[in-house]
Amino acid sequence: MSGITPGLAQHALLRRRLYQVQRMPAGEFLPSPCVSVCTMEPDSGWCRGCFRTLEEIADWALQSPEGQRAIWDRVAQRMTPPTV
Repeated sequence: MSGITPGLAQHALLRRRLYQVQRMPAGEFLPSPCVSVCTMEPDSGWCRGCFRTLEEIADWALQSPEGQRAIWDRVAQRMTPPTV
């Protein structure tokens, strides 16, 4: 068993997905940022797992590829290194 806590593991997974998404061609539908940590942070209004708002989560499947990329861009801006 590794020394990574589940929260850190999910954060690492989200960073790997972000890395992959940043290399995907424009115009393609993108994978969801969801890492199955579906708890909203009351202060920011963002999901603790994927850093999206409730509106961004609810509208994900309705977004165009460009809209999905815009959400990923916001997720990247919101991500901060996890505290240990």
